[in-house]
Amino acid sequence: MSWVVFDIFGVLITEGHIIHHGFLPLLKDPPSEADVKRAYELYTNGEIATEEFWQRLNATPELEEKYLAQFKLDPDEHTVLHELKNKGVKIGVISNVTRPWFEALSKQLELDTLADFIDISADAHVSKPDRKIFDIFLEQTGADPASCLFVDDKKENLASAASDGFRTCWFKREEDTHAFEPDHTITHLQELLDLV
Repeated sequence: MSWVVFDIFGVLITEGHIIHHGFLPLLKDPPSEADVKRAYELYTNGEIATEEFWQRLNATPELEEKYLAQFKLDPDEHTVLHELKNKGVKIGVISNVTRPWFEALSKQLELDTLADFIDISADAHVSKPDRKIFDIFLEQTGADPASCLFVDDKKENLASAASDGFRTCWFKREEDTHAFEPDHTITHLQELLDLV
């Protein structure tokens, strides 16, 4: 593999349930879950600003720092990314995340220095599982999809990547009933090192 391409939430950061375990517990007067999901989609696609996002959640932007502080890195994240770089593997990111969140988390994840290419939904104006976000990665990197291993905690996103020719690795943090069968399944990030 020339590239290992990571999702952030649920892979490099242990929590993948942004709405249920991220926002909702922090909100004192939350709108409906559907409204929260819609605001999240608009925000991560770069269609609304930070202030409007938090306003839609009946909260203030000051809550964002508390929200981001609750996430924990996968304990193997730093070791694995450094080992991949030492092996000459390029590191990519394809993730549904806002630009402010990515900037806040990238130093902690060391993506600001280790990632060779970053494709986030806020910049692409499209979210996984839409295949367009994978097309953008391939167009801008010139990478052969067959030499790219995409790692995600959601099979639906892996199915979309596979339809674009990516090799796939499911980070199984919990069960997923989607019918897609990935090329690889791991339960610890360290296992990636045996796949490249």
